[in-house]
Formats: sequence, C-alpha cells, structure tokens
Amino acid sequence: MFCYLHYQDKYKIYTFLKYEESTGRYILYGRATGIVENKTVTAKLYRQRGDSWTFIDSVTNTDTAETVKAQKYVTVVENNRYRVDVTGTTYNSNGTVSFYYNS
Repeated sequence: MFCYLHYQDKYKIYTFLKYEESTGRYILYGRATGIVENKTVTAKLYRQRGDSWTFIDSVTNTDTAETVKAQKYVTVVENNRYRVDVTGTTYNSNGTVSFYYNS
C-alpha cells in the first residue's frame, strides 16, 4: 500500500512500511518521482508512545534522476502504531508525506 503526495505539479512522493513475507522483515521505503534533476529522498520511521512519537530509524538517498528511492530493512514490534515520514527535496522545493501503520 502506497501513500503519496503530489507536490506543486513538480514531483510525487511515495512511502510505505511493508512486511516482506519471503524474509520475514519490514521494509521502510520512500520514493520521489518527477523530472530529471538532483533529488534527495529521506524516509523516517517513528513509533507511537502515548501521545508522542519516538524516532526509530531512517534512510536517505540522493541522485540525479527521474526517480530516487530510499529503502532499508527495519525492526517493527508487533501491536504498535508507526508513522513513516518521507521528504523529497530538490534545489528549489520540498514536500513531506506521512503514512500510519498498525502492526
């Protein structure tokens, strides 16, 4: 399941936290697509603790391309609520999208 943000008709940001059955692990994923230019995409994972969010892990990638992806395996504890924030940045704009996940 993807969550995405279309930012200023320039690029789209996608994010998800996905369970990969073949490995039994979760993947933290972020992607920014648009015109060919230098882009940075950062995905940050947080776990809810009461009314606040605790930072767990992050991944960043930078490239000059139409699509830039950042992904890594992360540890997710069952019976918790998680938030993934993905930020896409170019030389003159940026945008963030959030996705919520109950494990």
